[in-house]
Amino acid sequence: MRLNTNIFLYYYNINMINKKIGIIHQTYGNNRFLEMELMFYDDIGKEIRNYIDDLSITFHNSSQEFILKVIDKYKYNFNKEFNVNIFNNISYLDTIKEQLHILKGKGITDLLFIQDDHFGINNNENIHKIKHIMDFYKQNNIKFLKLSNGIGKETEYRKCLEKVVFNNITFNKFSSLQYEYDRIKQNKSTNSSIWSYNDCTYLANIDLMLELFNRQNIPNDVWNLEINIKTYFDSNNIEHWCIEDGIFDTANIHGKNTIYWLSFEDNLKRFFGMKLDFYDKLQYFKSIF
Repeated sequence: MRLNTNIFLYYYNINMINKKIGIIHQTYGNNRFLEMELMFYDDIGKEIRNYIDDLSITFHNSSQEFILKVIDKYKYNFNKEFNVNIFNNISYLDTIKEQLHILKGKGITDLLFIQDDHFGINNNENIHKIKHIMDFYKQNNIKFLKLSNGIGKETEYRKCLEKVVFNNITFNKFSSLQYEYDRIKQNKSTNSSIWSYNDCTYLANIDLMLELFNRQNIPNDVWNLEINIKTYFDSNNIEHWCIEDGIFDTANIHGKNTIYWLSFEDNLKRFFGMKLDFYDKLQYFKSIF
C-alpha cells in the first residue's frame, strides 16, 4: 500500500469553521459510581468539558437513586448548564442513536465521544494541550480525531498521510484502510493490534456518526457494535486523525475487559499518579470499588 505523505510544521487555518460541539458520555446500571467519582477527579476531563457547547450526561438502565446521587455531584463539579438523558429498556445502539438525533436537532455539528471509564492522563502538559487541540479541531475541516494515548504514532507499515505540528502538538492523519494492512504485515492478532476504530475518546463530525450508527442490520450491544464499526472502517477510506501523544486512556475497571494484570492502585496511577493528592484519595476510591 503506497500512500503519499505531506508534512506541515506550524499549520494554522485562520478561517474559523463554525463548529458547535456536544458530548456523548454515558454510564449504565448502578454499579459504576467509582467511574463517576473518577470523572469528577479527572482534571483533563473537566478541562475539555469547558470547550463543550452542549454538556450532558446519560444514564442507561440506572435507578433514580443512582442518577440523583451522580447529578448532585455533577452540579458541584461542572459549573455550567448541562442536560441529563435517561434511557431504560432500550439497547445500547438505540441510546447512541437517540443522543445523536437530539444533538443534531440542537444544531450540534460535532461531538466528544467519551466512555465512562476513559480518563485523562493528568499532568500539567496535557492540561495545557487541551485548548490547542480544540482550536486545531475547530479551525480545520477534520471529521474524526482520536484523543487516546498509544494509537497515534506511525509504524513501519502505517505511515501518516499528513503530519501537522500545531502549538508543539503533533497531529497525524491516516486512512482507516491502513490499520488492517498494518496488522497483516506485522502478523499480529486482531486483539494485539491497533484498531482503525474502537470506543476510545475522540472528536467526530455528527453526520459521520449518524452514518455509522444508522446503518441497517448492525449489532445493538456495545461489544459487537464496536467490532462492526471497526470492520466498516477497515473496508472504507475514512480520514482518520490522531494526536501522536494522546491525552486519554481507558481504565477498564469493571466489565468484560477489566484490566486484571495491573493492581487497582497501579491502574489509577496511570491517570492520576502525578496529582499531589492522589494517595490521599486512593483509600476512598478503593472503598467504593
